[in-house]
Amino acid sequence: MGFSKKRFLVALGLSVMIWYVTVIIQGITGFRSPFNMLFTSSSCKMTGFPISECVSSGPEEVSVWLIIFINILFWFWGIHLFWGWVDKGQAKP
Repeated sequence: MGFSKKRFLVALGLSVMIWYVTVIIQGITGFRSPFNMLFTSSSCKMTGFPISECVSSGPEEVSVWLIIFINILFWFWGIHLFWGWVDKGQAKP
């Protein structure tokens, strides 16, 4: 794919951190959820951004993990593409 193991791990770590921050933002703002997570106690699982859902625990557990995986994958590729764009800009004389 054109990147080293170190770059892969750094991009993966950053994507998980960004995803986690988006989960916190989703919980604070209550975006795309019927309530604000700070003021209610519920078993609702936040998925973060860009696909933001609030899914109750239960049979939808697989869909929650799939959405979380897609969100982390989105941030990973965003970081990877941005990093490649920056590297191309630095390579020019």
